[in-house]
Amino acid sequence: MQETIFSRAPFRISFAGGGTDLPEYYEKYEGVVLSTAIDKYCYTILRQSLDDSFHLKSAIDGIVWECFQGIPKIYTEDRLAIQKSAIATCYEGKQALDIFTTSEIPSGTGLGSSSALAVSVLQALLTSSNVPYSKYDLAEAACRLEIDVLRSPIGKQDQYASAFGGLNLIWFYRNETLVEPMQIAPERLRLLEDNLLLFYVGGTRKASEILREQKQATQSNMQTLDHLHQLKQLALDMANSLRRGQMNEFGSMLHHAWELKKGLSDKISNPHIDEIYQLTLKLGALGGKLAGAGGAGFLMLYVPQTSQPKIKDKLEAFGVREMPFSFDFEGACLLKSGWFIVRSNQR
Repeated sequence: MQETIFSRAPFRISFAGGGTDLPEYYEKYEGVVLSTAIDKYCYTILRQSLDDSFHLKSAIDGIVWECFQGIPKIYTEDRLAIQKSAIATCYEGKQALDIFTTSEIPSGTGLGSSSALAVSVLQALLTSSNVPYSKYDLAEAACRLEIDVLRSPIGKQDQYASAFGGLNLIWFYRNETLVEPMQIAPERLRLLEDNLLLFYVGGTRKASEILREQKQATQSNMQTLDHLHQLKQLALDMANSLRRGQMNEFGSMLHHAWELKKGLSDKISNPHIDEIYQLTLKLGALGGKLAGAGGAGFLMLYVPQTSQPKIKDKLEAFGVREMPFSFDFEGACLLKSGWFIVRSNQR
């Protein structure tokens, strides 16, 4: 019997450029996003089934279980849609499989959960099928699965961030996507990591609802298009500020990026989130934004360390919890028991 495969893929936080990874934008103007993977993960455990049926189990947002034979039918609203779509489109083996998926963070909180799941499942399936793959292959397979097969109105940044890991500028062109790792002095990278905080402000939402509105506005609304142009430039400016070590400038530009992003849709923020964010600015935060498409989930802040204790104390009094994190530089990888990296079919 084939050995059990343990696959892991990270979540991400995006600083600027979100929305320019939608085809409605990058096919005309080229897009770019500045983002980093973080040490919160989606996991897939895969092994050959003891019978001739596929057994899918998920512990993401509750327990879901399903058993079936043959190639699964794909329903976009199915809670196992990503797993089934991956089997239907990418699995080349003949043996039925047991697949278990779980996540450290609930879905719909703005950290790229669906793409981390897609990358994790696809990596396990490709490995099981003995198909060689690169990180680019893995990211593109996840994009095809989510965007083409499941018809999600999302962009391509999350899949690439999860597959590659690290702090990157991700460039989007009509016919290709390129990942440019940021070359930053280690002490500046540590300072960036130390000054970034994540707080769960509550709620979940489907990014597709906000992104569908943005896709339409990109094609017809000149103000939306202008905001996207500015967000793209901000991603480049923020990357340059990191290279120069101008960390406070980075934090201030993060605030500007959030103000521009709110102009893309009235669903991106709400009075509760605005109140919390304005409070953190008064207490010393230089900038911040809701992670992902917005609407709910995690608030990311750039806060010099001297101001962090009072912000943490005040938000805790509001019932807003901090989630400590670090950057991830492995990207998608294979694990064994004990959670250490053992091997990969990556080319």
